[in-house]
Amino acid sequence: YHLYECPTAGGPVRQLSYHSESTRPWCYTPDGKDLICTAWRDDDGDSDAMRVIRLPATARGPETLLFDLYATAPSLSPDGKQLLFLYGAGSKGPFRKRRHSVTSQKGEIWLYDFATKKFRCIIERKWDVRSPVWAPDGKSFYYLTTELGGIRNLARHTFADGKDTILTHFTDEHLEHPSVSADGKTAVFRQGYDFWRLDLGVAGTKPQKITLHPESGYVARATTRRRTYDRISNIDESGDVTFCSDGLQTAFTAGGVLWVMDTEIRQPRRVDGGTRAFVRECAFSPDGQELYYVVDRGDGSDVRVARRSDPSRGWWENASFRIETRASDAEIRRGFSLSPDGRQLAWMNPRGQLSFAGTNGVVKTRGPACLDAGGYAWSPDGKWV
Repeated sequence: YHLYECPTAGGPVRQLSYHSESTRPWCYTPDGKDLICTAWRDDDGDSDAMRVIRLPATARGPETLLFDLYATAPSLSPDGKQLLFLYGAGSKGPFRKRRHSVTSQKGEIWLYDFATKKFRCIIERKWDVRSPVWAPDGKSFYYLTTELGGIRNLARHTFADGKDTILTHFTDEHLEHPSVSADGKTAVFRQGYDFWRLDLGVAGTKPQKITLHPESGYVARATTRRRTYDRISNIDESGDVTFCSDGLQTAFTAGGVLWVMDTEIRQPRRVDGGTRAFVRECAFSPDGQELYYVVDRGDGSDVRVARRSDPSRGWWENASFRIETRASDAEIRRGFSLSPDGRQLAWMNPRGQLSFAGTNGVVKTRGPACLDAGGYAWSPDGKWV
């Protein structure tokens, strides 16, 4: 990515970076003449090999490497003399970690002094810390920590006494992108799909959700909404489809929902899926009595099996289904299938590693990892893929 600058009042856009590798802006220097950025400059394939640079903003000029160390999330002090940055687990961990997860690596926030060119570790934890943001008076800073049950919450560190205070106590979704107002009285952040504000001037206050309305005025959301699908589409990728052996009944995924349908009458019946259970792949057992499928939860996946409440009637004729979860963990599953005899399940993880499990979901064997694996196929006897 290249950096561009545009005037808020309108006007031409000006390019600031020209390097062939990516550059990301974090903040202007107090005088507005330079940008503090992170940049990939000696990338050997490690996506976390970022360095902190100073880039001229007023005229084209050479960038300056601030120090010879991989780092990210730089935050410049109000006087421009010191820099907070992230180093350790937080700088190398995935941007969106699983809920309630605690990393085995230490998270560290460091302070760099431009005058002395010395480093000082301010926060060193056994859990994830990230996103340092200075208070306007320069006497403290705010950051995110997973100290409470693996969920990122907002905390404050005071330089004078070295005290850390956790300010929020969310238990369901991570906080992201904290920001502090210019007067230092209010913090704003995102939690889940909502924006929140926190009064920093009064101890013990609880965050307040920010309600956003369209510029034209608030329009009440319909109590029900319909979306029409004319193809098998799972919003972010193609859906999946499977047929019973006689070819007269089919199951497919569309919009993250699992449906069954007669191929002649074509009246889909919902089986499972929704906001918290996004169904991606499905497969009928050879006898058509069971329907196995993979549910993406966002922080892992499930293997589930559905059976008809009334086996004497077709799948599409049943109004309800008996659903069991055979496996539920943090593994991401793709390329889900059943063996030809219906006794084994198979899937691939993001590393291209094949897993073979019984129909109870318990993994029996795993194949070697292959990052560029495109797919696989069962032999007729189910002994080879």
